[in-house]
Formats: sequence, C-alpha cells, structure tokens
Amino acid sequence: MSPMSRLVFGLFCAALSLLPPLLAPARADTIGVQSAELVPDDDDYVLTAQFDVAFNPTLEEALQNGVSLYFVLEFELGRPRWYWLDEKVAQLTVQYRLTYSPLTRQYRLTTGLLGQQLESLDEVQRLLSRVVARPVVRK
Repeated sequence: MSPMSRLVFGLFCAALSLLPPLLAPARADTIGVQSAELVPDDDDYVLTAQFDVAFNPTLEEALQNGVSLYFVLEFELGRPRWYWLDEKVAQLTVQYRLTYSPLTRQYRLTTGLLGQQLESLDEVQRLLSRVVARPVVRK
C-alpha cells in the first residue's frame, strides 16, 4: 500500500468515525412521569397520569418565533409470557401540537381535530402535565 493510499484510507476512516453523531435522530429530552395509574371505569380501563412539564428559554423563544412544538404521549400495556414474546394488551399514542399566535397573543394546543386556546404558557404547562381518565382499553 502506497503512502498516499494509506493517507486516503486514514482520512476515510476518520470521516466515518465522525458520521454517527450526525445521523442521530433529532429529539428532545423525555418528560418525567410523577405518577400514572390505570383504573377501571364503566366500560373501559382509563389512564390518569401526572408529568413534569417545563419549558426552557430556548423552547419559549422558538415558540414565540413561530415554531410548532409537538408532544407525544405513548402508553403500552404488556403481558409477560414465558413461552413467547410479551403480548401487547393495549397501546395508545396521542400527539399534541402547540403553536403561538402573535396576533392574538394566545397559545393553541391541538390534538386530532380538537383545539383549545390558552392565554399563558403556565396554562399550557398545567394542561400538558395532566392526563385525566383517557380511555385505553375496553373491559
């Protein structure tokens, strides 16, 4: 192997070692769970949970500048089995979208077709930090 080809090979290997951090998916930190419980209701089992939601100054600035923030609530209930893979009993995914309208100076939190106007970021945090009686699975 010539010195030039060794140099090219070394540079190629160095470039490959720098590549994995660039390919990492962009995602935010996770939100901590204070409490969560699955309780029986009339016809369903419902999820009630409390989360630690806090917006840092960077997120607040991005929101004020027109960037939509997305939050995803994921719940999965499984049953362990010794003879096969664990069974998924129930699965729930809810996506929330938070936007800010500078014209009305209001925040809009939407999930699916439902939306709600909120006056302050504190109200948004309060609303996002609680899940109350969300149906997960039928009895």
